[in-house]
Amino acid sequence: MLLITGVAEVDGVSSAQKFWTLALWNPWFILGGVLFGLAARSFGKGMTGEVELRSITAH
Repeated sequence: MLLITGVAEVDGVSSAQKFWTLALWNPWFILGGVLFGLAARSFGKGMTGEVELRSITAH
């Protein structure tokens, strides 16, 4: 967001570097974060179901 708004003024970073960072690299990091979050959420739900199953079969 800082690169888009122009707030981040970093010496030695050209406008071409900013463009490639925004257009190429940042979307991959965002996608990776979303997929990691979904995987963690799915894993957590799977573990909850497994614990419930164990408690039902133990009785």
